[in-house]
Amino acid sequence: MSLAVVGLAVVTAASILLLAAGPGSSLGAQGKVFVQAVPSNPGPLPPCPSGQNPCPLDSYEQIVLYTTNTYPLTTWIDNSSGPDARARWHATNAFDVSSIDYTITVDGAFSGSGTITPPPNGTFPSPGAWDGHWPSTVRCPSGPSSCYVTGTPAVLPGETTAPLYFSWLHAEGEPTGKYVFTFTLHGTVNGNPVDVTGSTPKIEMN
Repeated sequence: MSLAVVGLAVVTAASILLLAAGPGSSLGAQGKVFVQAVPSNPGPLPPCPSGQNPCPLDSYEQIVLYTTNTYPLTTWIDNSSGPDARARWHATNAFDVSSIDYTITVDGAFSGSGTITPPPNGTFPSPGAWDGHWPSTVRCPSGPSSCYVTGTPAVLPGETTAPLYFSWLHAEGEPTGKYVFTFTLHGTVNGNPVDVTGSTPKIEMN
């Protein structure tokens, strides 16, 4: 699996609207959260020849998970104290993303799965390796000299933001066939759990 080769994850081959599901749909009276998976490579993807570095560009796929929060924008208090004060995820009706699960199937058969977490506790595909794939919030609680970066990206109400982008390299020796990737974004809205789940179309790997 190319995750071990280049430390990259999973992508799709066409833009897909992934509707809010699970706990997220039960919170839909005022709004919902949607995900659109936008790929850079429509496919099919040829394998990267063994030993070639860099691999051909058409063996790579990048995907951006554009996440739309349709909850209404309201006023919130922004002068409270504590580590969450003035942070994006502290905003009323923000979708606070805590992790993303993925599952891969090839021609309908299970091929792999995993969980990806944001910084500062990102561990996929190795500690810190994907920290730059997530947006982060810069916090300066006591002025510029105290600035530090925290994780947990949030999508503000009425906003479309990409909490994460994925990369995939189709390596030589991997299964060929039609890949389907299913993603679940775990998070909260106003402290209530919201899980947004959806699958990509079939992606041909030669």
